[in-house]
Amino acid sequence: MKIWDLLKSFVLPVQMVKYKSMSIAIAICIFVISSFLLGMPVSRNRIISENDIRQNYNYDILEQIPNNPTINNVIADLVNKEIKVVNGRELKCEVIGEIGLYQAKIEFTADNVKKILFIVIDLFDIEQVYLDKEEVNFNPVKQFTVENYPTEDNVEKYLLLLASDALYFQAHPWGTKLSHHGRVLKPVSKKVFYQNNIPDFRFYIENPQEDGYRIGQYLMEQLIIGNVNTIKLKSYTFAFLMGVLFTLITVLILWVFFRRNGIIKQFKEYYNIAAIASVPITVVFFILLWFIPQLLNIYIYVFSLFYLISLAAINNTEDLV
Repeated sequence: MKIWDLLKSFVLPVQMVKYKSMSIAIAICIFVISSFLLGMPVSRNRIISENDIRQNYNYDILEQIPNNPTINNVIADLVNKEIKVVNGRELKCEVIGEIGLYQAKIEFTADNVKKILFIVIDLFDIEQVYLDKEEVNFNPVKQFTVENYPTEDNVEKYLLLLASDALYFQAHPWGTKLSHHGRVLKPVSKKVFYQNNIPDFRFYIENPQEDGYRIGQYLMEQLIIGNVNTIKLKSYTFAFLMGVLFTLITVLILWVFFRRNGIIKQFKEYYNIAAIASVPITVVFFILLWFIPQLLNIYIYVFSLFYLISLAAINNTEDLV
């Protein structure tokens, strides 16, 4: 019976109001824990994140690279440049130098289509670029376009960009409008920053002279790992904003709206009740997000509605306070 009463106290305003005087530290902890719980299902859903790449035709080229001496030689040349991420955040290559641009390409036929993968190494001063004092040497948005890489019948063009700050893959130059074997081709890109996502990345494959073609499978895995980690970071960040910051803004707005004519007056009381009101909403969303991650986008609306209804019930019933 006590458990049932406890559960009712998180749902019914008549029970919720008894938490209005609890320590605000407890309320803050509830919101922080809620944000962690909201981020967990989305961040752990590796299958969805992985399938976004593995089941996408645009990435098939990476696993279709054939065992070809010419291709292996190109890959071996790149491997020998010892391209790797240093200190978990920046790509370095002593052969090319601190700043430089190197380009290569491999081409082959798969699915009755000629496929060309342009490989670009763009090393630049990250700090200067981020401060807008310098520009990158190769900007795919401006340079990997149909103007510079014209479309051709039965030819598909792809870009692998090893930039100083991120691994970038793009299928089809910007502006592409093609249809091959009933499949409409549109530019698709994926950018994965090394820092926090693939901090140990290096362009490397054992025995590249014979197995260089396997680099495509390695790059596919790196994109998948990086994509999963990127989504994980974004989901926790977004969940924190939803569960902590936006709820605080909601409480502040409703406090200003209700405090003049409402029965409860203090901001602390509104915040504490909001924390209690968030518990059942968080539990429901924690379950649903394992199956429908997109529901995280509406969490704040559902919480706000439930909280508003609870406040209206509390402030319009004198016997509750």
